[in-house]
Amino acid sequence: MTYEDNLTYMQNNNLRLCFHGHSHMAGVFARAKNGLAQHITTKKVSLSSYTQILLCPGSVGQPREGCTDAQFAIYDREQQEVTFLALPYDNAPVIKKMQDNDFPDVLWKRLLTGK
Repeated sequence: MTYEDNLTYMQNNNLRLCFHGHSHMAGVFARAKNGLAQHITTKKVSLSSYTQILLCPGSVGQPREGCTDAQFAIYDREQQEVTFLALPYDNAPVIKKMQDNDFPDVLWKRLLTGK
């Protein structure tokens, strides 16, 4: 399914906001009242003008967008906004455990490059 398919599913089922993972890319996929869908990756996003919102807080491991930090988001329900943040963490122990457990090279190397 595409993000547009998911936004349509949400619309058809009267769902406005869904937090999700798996994309490993912080950001918001949102549909405006005029029906247009977009991907928003700014650090702070006002959600008040969107009818359907898919929100990914980012990735603590296996990043896809070049950020090797631990990513997360803070959702402010009252203000209807989300702020995306990232903090550095020591990924060397994780990489060592992955190597010791024969994880594929591509997976542990991703922690070094964020891609």
